[in-house]
Amino acid sequence: MTGELLCVGDIHLGRRPARLPAALGLDPETLTPVSAWGQVVELALERGSAAVLLAGDVVESENAWFEAYGPLERGVRRLVEAGIEVCAVAGNHDAVALPRLARALDGFRLLGEGGRWEVHVLESPEVAGLRVAGWSFPGRSYDRDPLEGFPALDEREGPVVGLLHCDLDASAGDYAPVRRSRLEALPVDAWLLGHLHGPSLGPGPRPVGYLGSLVGLDPSETGEHGVWSLERDPAGGFRAAMIPLAPLRWEHRTLDAAGLGGAGEELDEAVLGLMRESAAQAAAASPALRALGCRIDLVGRSAAWRKLAERVAGSRWEELLFEHQGVSVFIDRVACRVDPDIDLEALAAESNPLGLLARELLEVRNGGPAWPSLRQELEEEFRRALHGAGLNRWVAGRMDEEDLRRALREAGGQALGALFDQKQGDGA
Repeated sequence: MTGELLCVGDIHLGRRPARLPAALGLDPETLTPVSAWGQVVELALERGSAAVLLAGDVVESENAWFEAYGPLERGVRRLVEAGIEVCAVAGNHDAVALPRLARALDGFRLLGEGGRWEVHVLESPEVAGLRVAGWSFPGRSYDRDPLEGFPALDEREGPVVGLLHCDLDASAGDYAPVRRSRLEALPVDAWLLGHLHGPSLGPGPRPVGYLGSLVGLDPSETGEHGVWSLERDPAGGFRAAMIPLAPLRWEHRTLDAAGLGGAGEELDEAVLGLMRESAAQAAAASPALRALGCRIDLVGRSAAWRKLAERVAGSRWEELLFEHQGVSVFIDRVACRVDPDIDLEALAAESNPLGLLARELLEVRNGGPAWPSLRQELEEEFRRALHGAGLNRWVAGRMDEEDLRRALREAGGQALGALFDQKQGDGA
């Protein structure tokens, strides 16, 4: 046995990754959280870890109880038989399912059931005196600070690792909002958090942050995912390191349109080269990788902007599937965000519709005096469209400024390019 703790964020057993192509050529079950959980168990056994800590949302939902029971039972049994403890807290997804599973699984220790803090002393002699403080969601939502009722801890009794599913740095909300400053003020040596799926655990001697999802469950969950190794360092702090073992990875890449002409073959080759590059980098970072999904944004300025946009819109990118260095690579989406190759500043000096549109685009790009009114106008237009489509749950709250700015810039750039091309064609 070693003094290592393997720490796992949101697993979501019972959920399958979204947007996988039917013709991928792999058994989709090998890319699921169930498969990745099996890899965590094998890794803990191979390394002789002292304990495995789970930061909530182990199970997708109460409906996934039956599907989660078998994989979780097999993994927990093997770990416990090898002398490796398994401790977990419940998150908002499994506030009902995880306590049921804990009662059914020998050796599975659920901490803080019912929203009451609990401190457990790990039994392995390699981590003698190490305590785990955990709090579990008492229901599907919790709108108060979970640190209320945190127990008094004597630092002389040994180091403490906090295990919590929460909404970090949120001032309010339904998912246990808590301030980082409050976490850091407590006598806890490391805070291992669940809830957000992007890993953010800090590298310092007192790491605080999200473990992230075990597998990227949709294209928004990009980059490395896996399990974290947590160990004491010689100076008395903790050292956290990601071990990427997710079988599926998502990447967003940008491709500069500069140098690409209007010929479709140039674009196809550039996209293929970018995918190969992404696959090589991802495979080098994680030998466990089986599949890579790419979203590619074509960006920059080009005189061939219209032909590039037509090529992107008319191509069957979903059919581009291949294997590179043992990784199955596919495209989820290609988007054309190329602007016409036009000098906006020069055009803005003209007293015609082109000049007016160019000036408005400069206001959007530079955040000039007219930007607030343009922003409000676009936001209201979006709200009307969402309301008309019956998507009322997206209407509340302030919309993201950068998303609105990008939408205006892209739409305005396309309109400007069309007008400019028409003017050039007319010989004006």
